[in-house]
Amino acid sequence: HYHIFIPRYPILSVVDGAARVGKISNFVKSRIVNKTYGVSCAIHMVEAIDSGVSADHIQNHKFTTSDGQEFVNSCFDVFVQKGEEIKVDQIVEHEFGSSKGEWWDSSFDYVDTTTIYSSDEKNPLVVSGLKPLATLHVRLPRELQSNKFKVSNRFYFGNTTLRVTTLITTADGKCIEKEVSLDYDYSIEKPTDANIWLIFKKHFSYFLSRQIVAAFDILKNFEFFHKECHSKNQKNKFKNTFFKKKKAVNLFWFDSLLIK
Repeated sequence: HYHIFIPRYPILSVVDGAARVGKISNFVKSRIVNKTYGVSCAIHMVEAIDSGVSADHIQNHKFTTSDGQEFVNSCFDVFVQKGEEIKVDQIVEHEFGSSKGEWWDSSFDYVDTTTIYSSDEKNPLVVSGLKPLATLHVRLPRELQSNKFKVSNRFYFGNTTLRVTTLITTADGKCIEKEVSLDYDYSIEKPTDANIWLIFKKHFSYFLSRQIVAAFDILKNFEFFHKECHSKNQKNKFKNTFFKKKKAVNLFWFDSLLIK
């Protein structure tokens, strides 16, 4: 049977737990993205046809450049796919343009626009019908018209929020960058049983000193953990705690779970 433990101060348990997780830098090494993320872009007509973009979308979004090349707008440039593992502090960068004099068709500065999207599909082709998550606007001064530069997008994954930047880099090393942060849909990848034991053993003295036990809701094999506790001659330290259960209890960091 199971016991339900109620913390003395529920809200403080969540705050305290969040602070303690930050002390263990190697606790979460990666996350699994639950949606596909990317930006709207224009691709060459041949690439659009070869990738399977519908004829209706091509007809409604095609355009021709000054040098006679045909492109299709509002296509989905994928930065990370649904179900893909992303490491902590992972950066994905796509260069999507370079300097073009035709961008400046008036006396005004050119404004580069990046629109960020997500999709439940693993391989979305177009952004039609999708709601934008955010839009970045970067103003390019007209004096850049005669300079060489590149334009790229960077997606910073791995944290609890997603950072997206538009980066303009000139040939002489000058940069113009603007960013936006937004929530994204992810889940935490379950570590191996051995890694869980090593993390707990390393930080056990810290838990003991504060008389707090972590109820790891990411344990996927609780019997292994219970066996290891006994094999390490730790039975007396875990007496009367939730570690005697056969299965994990979905708890976080409760200060009511005292080590007897």
